[in-house]
Amino acid sequence: MLALSLTQRIWLIVVAAMLTVFVGISIFSTLHTREHLQEQINDQNSDAAAVLAGALARVSGGGPELEKVVDNQFDLGHYSLIRVEDGSGKVVYQRQRSLDSGTPDAFSSLLHLTVEQGEALILGEWSSLKRIVIETDPTFASSLLWDNILRILIFCSVASLILGFSGLALIKLQTRGLKPLQDHAEAIANRQFETRPLPPIAEYRPLAEALNILADKVRLILQQDARKLEKWSLESQTDKITGLMNREPFLGTLKEQLKRQGQDQTGVLALVRIMDLAALNRSQGRVVMDNLIREMGLALRRLTLRMGGWSAGRLNGSDFAILCPSTDDVEFSAQQIHETMMNVVAQQGLEDVIRTPGSACAVKNKDTIGSLLTCLDACLAENESATVPQMTLTEVSTEQVSSANETVGQWRETLDRAFAEKLFYLGDFPVVDAEGDFVHIEAPVRIGLDDHEYTAADFLPWVSRLNLSQNLDKVVIELALQKIQVTGRDVCINFSFSALTDNSFAEWLVSRLKENDMWASKLWIEFQETVVFRNLDAFKQLAVALKDSGVKLGVEHAGYQIAQMGKLNRIGVDYLKIDSAFVRDIQQNPANQKLVRNLVELLDALNIRIFSEGVASIDEWKALVRTGVNGFTGPAVTNIIAPTPSKESETPANEDRATEDKAPIEFNQ
Repeated sequence: MLALSLTQRIWLIVVAAMLTVFVGISIFSTLHTREHLQEQINDQNSDAAAVLAGALARVSGGGPELEKVVDNQFDLGHYSLIRVEDGSGKVVYQRQRSLDSGTPDAFSSLLHLTVEQGEALILGEWSSLKRIVIETDPTFASSLLWDNILRILIFCSVASLILGFSGLALIKLQTRGLKPLQDHAEAIANRQFETRPLPPIAEYRPLAEALNILADKVRLILQQDARKLEKWSLESQTDKITGLMNREPFLGTLKEQLKRQGQDQTGVLALVRIMDLAALNRSQGRVVMDNLIREMGLALRRLTLRMGGWSAGRLNGSDFAILCPSTDDVEFSAQQIHETMMNVVAQQGLEDVIRTPGSACAVKNKDTIGSLLTCLDACLAENESATVPQMTLTEVSTEQVSSANETVGQWRETLDRAFAEKLFYLGDFPVVDAEGDFVHIEAPVRIGLDDHEYTAADFLPWVSRLNLSQNLDKVVIELALQKIQVTGRDVCINFSFSALTDNSFAEWLVSRLKENDMWASKLWIEFQETVVFRNLDAFKQLAVALKDSGVKLGVEHAGYQIAQMGKLNRIGVDYLKIDSAFVRDIQQNPANQKLVRNLVELLDALNIRIFSEGVASIDEWKALVRTGVNGFTGPAVTNIIAPTPSKESETPANEDRATEDKAPIEFNQ
């Protein structure tokens, strides 16, 4: 079926309607007028014949006088014939003109009039003249009928134009009410599920209500999915036996605590270890030890609830960590923790075989995670040899602080030299899709100095500490554009939080990309999840600024803020990379598999691609493919799936984690 626009349909309707009107009016008007004209012409012929007969009755004889009277009458009217006959029917005198109608030949037969002759007897002294015959020219009447049809045609044509353009104006006016509905539908298509006011036009309200219902239902579905993801996230971040936080979530909590603490605020961090757990599993049995660890977790959860604000985590099979914010009483906190653990051991009747040494220290805002855990681990190691291990109190030594100051000076000198001598360069780690096809190059920044290579994990904490993040971001942009020009491939780089918080950097970035608009579409830029969700408005502004450039914006190290994932559809995120913590041994972790699968479904509904970081083995890669992940990076990709020549063997997605987050080696149960 031929597709017609609304404008074409309007014109077809108007033309068809007015053509019908024209034909109808023309037929009925012409028939009526022709009948009337026939009557008028017949009467006129009779009257004219009688008048001319009276005039000829006064004429004595024929000849020129008769011809003069007939010619005068013939010239006065629209006559086709005037004939004078004598008594025997012989023509005495006749005037006749040829028929010349202005009516088209095709319509002549339709407009032809049946006209009767006018006849009259001549009564007078001139007895030889007996009869007069007159015929009116019918082409005159036909021309009148044709002119009438033309007037009707002109009227219908003008009326058609007026109605057509009036209809188009009305349609245009009415379709303005459709624009908000169109915008709403496009917003839903772009995964923006907000409700909007109803239009003033009554006919459009059912459609607007349907769109609002659709948006509400989809938003409700996404919220339900987000809650499910949050539940699974909690399960993946919580130790199954104890119910305490796993290592990564606990260290994240500690990191946040350090950031929130003011100059005068302190807290307490404690570390408790079950000695020789592997040997105890063999001697006491795994069931007994699992029950002991479960009860310890339950007791620590009760303690944290009773104290309010405390947090506890299981760092590995044998190590438990407890964070006590907003307190400076290290001794009291350590005593509470030690008594809790020993009471559980006594209740299980294992006080003779279980040793639980521990250490505790004050937490200050100048401390780092690395320094805290290192001090606690060293102090705990000294206490392990004691016959009856206790909670040992310690603190970050002044020697460590002095050493840190020296380290700051060394890194300042190194970074100044790197900026001055342009010693930065980008790594080269592929990201591939499920079929192994190339997606982009993940390009973490490096420093090459005196035959020594510094990775991002080595110097990024110091770049941030020395307020050089924005300088480094600009260098990374230049290096990425150069890499794109050389390789012709898409390149992905990381940005610091200052790229969002400083408006001048965004202006510089947009200006720089306009100068390289042919390469900008191959650039991928990503921020850490924590940075994005802390600066949602700034991220959205950056996304709007970069919208026309073709740059793709993403979130890395994601998965810890699942409850807020629904907000990503409104801020211009193109892709998301799941943190390697959710990927590690995922083929053996059904909870993480379901978490990732649900996250994929949620992000797919938001039209956001999802990649996976830190894929270390083919088994992990296969498991992630089954969950629906769109792309992968990590050692398995770099060394097996898409090997590239590189001196680095570490996973690029984890390189920007600061070394201060490193903790004592885990010994899994």
